[in-house]
Amino acid sequence: MDQSHVYEIAGHFIEIVWKLPDGQNWQLPGFAPFLSEKMSKTDKECEATNSPENKLFTINIVPLKEASEDAAQKNKERILSTFDMETGVCELRKLDNSYKFLIFTTDGKLSIKLEMETDRHVMNCFCALYEKPTNHIKVPDPNHLRFALWMAVGFAGIPELTAAVHSSVIIHENQAVLFLGESGTGKSTHTRLWLENVPGTRLLNDDSPLLRLHKREDLKARDCNSPRQDERGQDLKLDKEHEQDQEHDHNHDDDHENTLYIYGSPWSGKGKVYRNENYPVAAIVRLQQAPFNRATRLNVVQGFAALYPSFPPAYLKDENLHEKICTIISGILKTIPVYRLECLPKPSAVQLIYKNVFGNNKSGFEKMKKNYKNSHQKNVLFLPNENVLPLIEEQIAAGKSVKLRVRGNSMFPRLMDGRDMVALHHVDLLQIKVGDVIFFRWGKGFLMHRVIEIVEGHQGARPLKFVTRGDALRSTELVPIEDVIALAELPAHSPRTLRMRRVRGWLQRVRGLLRRVWGWVMRLLRR
Repeated sequence: MDQSHVYEIAGHFIEIVWKLPDGQNWQLPGFAPFLSEKMSKTDKECEATNSPENKLFTINIVPLKEASEDAAQKNKERILSTFDMETGVCELRKLDNSYKFLIFTTDGKLSIKLEMETDRHVMNCFCALYEKPTNHIKVPDPNHLRFALWMAVGFAGIPELTAAVHSSVIIHENQAVLFLGESGTGKSTHTRLWLENVPGTRLLNDDSPLLRLHKREDLKARDCNSPRQDERGQDLKLDKEHEQDQEHDHNHDDDHENTLYIYGSPWSGKGKVYRNENYPVAAIVRLQQAPFNRATRLNVVQGFAALYPSFPPAYLKDENLHEKICTIISGILKTIPVYRLECLPKPSAVQLIYKNVFGNNKSGFEKMKKNYKNSHQKNVLFLPNENVLPLIEEQIAAGKSVKLRVRGNSMFPRLMDGRDMVALHHVDLLQIKVGDVIFFRWGKGFLMHRVIEIVEGHQGARPLKFVTRGDALRSTELVPIEDVIALAELPAHSPRTLRMRRVRGWLQRVRGLLRRVWGWVMRLLRR
């Protein structure tokens, strides 16, 4: 029997229908926060928007063996793009109004075949099935399927002026700032500096948020279907004064026919940030490494050049989708400022761009400077575990995040004693996977180690225990699921920083060994 899930992504309803053997279906990593509860809404004002007919698309997940290849048609298809991913090779083909997106494994075997067609709201995703070692159930490769769904959302969303943009996004005062840049530019480092130095700043997504250009007639539906959320997960309600401002803008601001919003998505980077929230965009900033700090507001031509490379490159090679992406970029340039920030990886760079984006908010800037000053003071209050644990659990249970400074080096080099801070977030225990770092009770205190194995119940039932280990340790812990408190978000470090930390750690061990040897030599000489 087929099973389906409806998700709300960037304000669009998307249905995934599982047509796998024995009615199998499972929750893909990162998708749980986007499960829609609004398709059954009875509010008359939202009834039309929430009806199943208004889904952006339906995608059928089908075993690959049911797919048939037409050799003659294959020869007619034009290859738009070929590119590598971490675990395979991707290919986008086109024939008339039909598109195919293929993913091959590193050894050349077909893993995914996604069939898409212009003006048709049903797609088929044929997947090779692999047997899970834990319960012998055959499922698609989750990484390949997630990426195929990302391509499907792009294919259907771009004509609706919704597109993924390669960026890291912070939220401050209910507005979003997007940081663009090539891989290795320092997007993660810069956003981490915001989180550490600007009070009230949160991370929305660290790799692939969805940018949507709303037309005026879409705004009412957007407010109905996708309320922004604050850090407690509660809906943000507009006060009367803001509602009057909105009405005034709708009636008198004819120069801005579109409004730009950024949405969290099920696709994230190393931070694994999956927030089903959306915010208006305050600014977009393209980062560039430099031995100084300088912020420049870009003109239209410069802004276009800064934005263009951050949109999905495979779809930039298709004439129709390329035109829609250019429409989105044009709408951005008419709506919000775009900056180039040449900078050092220091808080001073954050201060500079903060003043450019939120320049009128002097109180916020003063709070930022005060917070930066206080964070570098050496007077720190340490609380015993029996006092701090209940406070942490209370905040996590309320849906809030908690920041802790690390004690100990069991997660070296990712975390160093007294230097790094981690953010603890509420997590659905059933969504924890191998590789995640969890915060859990251990004896009279707590530990924060990486999950290396999940002990599942009978026939793949819910996990019963997690096997964890510190990155710098050999010993493991067997953690009952009920002792897990939160998911830990580790700070992002560049490969160079991690290498330097390893070298310093090695030098410290050598120095310690030399001290012991010198002590033995001195004792022998004194005899």
